[in-house]
Amino acid sequence: MKHKAIRIVLVVIEAIIGMGAIGGGIAILTGSFDQWLPLAWLQSTPFSDYTIPGLILLIVIGGGMLLAAGTVFIQREWAVLLSALIGLVMIGFEILKLPLSTRMRMPSFLARWHNKPSCLVLASSSSDSPPTSG
Repeated sequence: MKHKAIRIVLVVIEAIIGMGAIGGGIAILTGSFDQWLPLAWLQSTPFSDYTIPGLILLIVIGGGMLLAAGTVFIQREWAVLLSALIGLVMIGFEILKLPLSTRMRMPSFLARWHNKPSCLVLASSSSDSPPTSG
């Protein structure tokens, strides 16, 4: 990665995602999100509580993103590969989370767009109207 601007942007993005995932993982593990994460959402999953998903978010996603940001920052040769790998792991985490998110109660304007991967939203036809409140 020879371009300094690209490295800086990648470090910032990975650091923000990593810190957010670590904060979210800690919040899940300490019970701060219990009011928004009912155990009923885990009925058809292999989890009886949010401990394992919280640890995955904290360690794998958060730690992995910060590790990737660190390797890009110190300009390791394999930093791009690690960034891509952690990005794919995060995509897998989100895909596995989709069945859970379909049971979430959210405002209708968010529910319409929440379960579409970003690439599909961006590539959707022009006949799709933007979400409206209500």
